[in-house]
Amino acid sequence: MVLRHHNMFMNYDGYYYPSLALRTAAVFLGVPPDQIKIIEGKEISLGGKRSIPVNEKGQYFVSLPKRQTIQTYSAADILSKGFDLARLKGKAVIISVDDPATNEIFATNVGSKLSTSMIDAAILDNIINQHMIKATSATSGVLLLFMFAIGAGAALVLPRLAPLHRFLLIAGCLIVLLNVNYVLLSQFSTLPNTVYVGFELLLLMIIAPFLDSPMLTGVATSAHKA
Repeated sequence: MVLRHHNMFMNYDGYYYPSLALRTAAVFLGVPPDQIKIIEGKEISLGGKRSIPVNEKGQYFVSLPKRQTIQTYSAADILSKGFDLARLKGKAVIISVDDPATNEIFATNVGSKLSTSMIDAAILDNIINQHMIKATSATSGVLLLFMFAIGAGAALVLPRLAPLHRFLLIAGCLIVLLNVNYVLLSQFSTLPNTVYVGFELLLLMIIAPFLDSPMLTGVATSAHKA
């Protein structure tokens, strides 16, 4: 399973306990604990300085950068005489033991082996530098209705078109879908849930050339000699 979400807090006995990444981000931004406001299923406000989108489970969609964008130093590097401590000035620093034998390792979309400390560092980078992505999730009823509308429209329109035009129409719809996703992600930091819509369009593209076949239409043709 690929890690995409991270729990930002825990609710126990009526109290909220922030995760390491959330508490560290609050300290870095100078936000006291009593200014961390949690709106379940919507967002976490850090004293009005940052608004962190979360889903209905209180999970944050992690935008994982490439590993080389997060600087790491060993204890030997920092304790060496030639190390410039100014590199750490004004930075949020996570101290951890990077040992695969003891650390929990996760598979992510940027690597197959990422430790919890690297994930926390990625979340800190997201919050501090405001690189947060809001992953939208349409309700199952709305999504099913939208997909049914696409299927009904395809059933009415595609049989009237030539096979090549069917392919071009569906390909155009896929291109529009990809561009909408790109604009929402790049301009509004929003990731819409359109995976199933894309799958439906791909299936229609595969089926479209065979809409005129006797197997689908139930009409058999035969040639007769006079």
